[in-house]
Amino acid sequence: MNLKPFHKQVARSVLEYLFARQGEWTGLWDLYFAGKKDKVYDVAEAMPLHWSRRRRLALMRVIVRNGLSGGCDCGCRGDFEITDKGLIYINKPRTKEYTGY
Repeated sequence: MNLKPFHKQVARSVLEYLFARQGEWTGLWDLYFAGKKDKVYDVAEAMPLHWSRRRRLALMRVIVRNGLSGGCDCGCRGDFEITDKGLIYINKPRTKEYTGY
């Protein structure tokens, strides 16, 4: 990935977050559901809190474009899921089947 070291660190944090939630719905909701009764996993939890939605979405676009995560980076809910390439990047094994979204 062609990113600055800090952004690579954040990207790794996002991939670790997705790894921990394999098989779960993981979107980019910008913490909208934070503190709500129903837990919705949000990749924004793995990014700096002061980042804007636009910046968070830009990082997810880079991650998806590089094949490290599947999902939709248009600005909808996302449905992000770590790919085999992403697992190699963070040196982790697959624990749940990839849905191929």
